[in-house]
Amino acid sequence: MIIFGIDCAVENLGIAIVRFDENWQTRVQAIIDRLHKLYSDVATLTKNEFVSHSMSIIGDADKILSQILTVEWFNVIDLIPGNLIDEVPAIERIRRVKGMLTKLDRQFDKPDLVLIEYQMGPND
Repeated sequence: MIIFGIDCAVENLGIAIVRFDENWQTRVQAIIDRLHKLYSDVATLTKNEFVSHSMSIIGDADKILSQILTVEWFNVIDLIPGNLIDEVPAIERIRRVKGMLTKLDRQFDKPDLVLIEYQMGPND
């Protein structure tokens, strides 16, 4: 699953694109099953076999855990580079946001989920 996280402010646009492995629980369960088998077989294994199997399981577990949530890209984009906020009309900042989102849409796979930070008003 690809997730876009967007935080749009007056002067900049924060974007994070992450990939989330929706099958991580199945993959972790497979590691747990392998551990159970290793423990049930421990009496029949040599020390070297036990260490070898253990290291393999640990390596696979590390790989799975490091792939549950993978950052594909993130950045904070200045919408008014070199200008004060009053020097760039709101409509121009909106165009720049749209332009950046359009570029991201072309460059990355379509997101399965888009999270947009809620912008609280002064009375929230």
